[in-house]
Amino acid sequence: MNSDKVKEVVVAQIAALNELCRGVSPGFDVESVHQFRVSFKYLRSFLRLIRMHNEDKGLRLPEGYKKLYRAAGLVRDAQLESAHVLQNEPDLQNYHALVAERLELGKKEWDRNFSTTMLAKFHKQAVNWKAFDLPEGVLANFIRHRFDSMQTQMDSRHPDDENLHLVRKDAKDIINTTLLAEDESPEDMRTVRHDIPLNELSKMADEIGEYNNERNRLQNLSGFEAPSGRERKRVQAIKKETGTRVKKHKKGLVEAIRDLLLKTHKK
Repeated sequence: MNSDKVKEVVVAQIAALNELCRGVSPGFDVESVHQFRVSFKYLRSFLRLIRMHNEDKGLRLPEGYKKLYRAAGLVRDAQLESAHVLQNEPDLQNYHALVAERLELGKKEWDRNFSTTMLAKFHKQAVNWKAFDLPEGVLANFIRHRFDSMQTQMDSRHPDDENLHLVRKDAKDIINTTLLAEDESPEDMRTVRHDIPLNELSKMADEIGEYNNERNRLQNLSGFEAPSGRERKRVQAIKKETGTRVKKHKKGLVEAIRDLLLKTHKK
């Protein structure tokens, strides 16, 4: 991919991300928040690819965008938890009120950090940026580096939640850069397309995401004191059920990740 194409892709990705940013508030529609986070990850992955090939030189996402991403994460976590509680535990009114409060905090965090000036400034920076070529083989090297990183995270006898989080981040980098390359520069995929278990990686990343949702639910419940005896008793039961499920889920995840890495390493 030559420098003109690299710049074209980056500018287009930033324009798309900025458009999604503008559509999040004030409605904070579930799909709008989700699409912003997806677009952010695509751009972040591609910028990482560029910097890795160019000795850490290149565009970086401004801190303001990262704050928006974190705020959107707070909003999305609360939206997912709210939907789960309404569907599965509608009688936990006090807990639902706590989740609603966290949702409002996430929205306020977004509004506090959102700035149209920041969006325009970053887009202008990208337009004026002197891009680099990404020659054939760069994507394959990036993917191998990410697989090595995933392997490092799983070297521990008992990987912790941070290890799993980093594995998911590496998997998303592989998925996002591969899909972008397929869309924007198919010729760059010739040497790597058949070596990437993209569907399996995607399923694995989704599974880690589900595990994180369960773990967040357990953490939220652990910090919640129900005022009524009936609700308190139900919360205690849910915590016990969720804790057992989280432990079992983590064990299965670790085994599945190691199996996938081993299978990919043998290719």
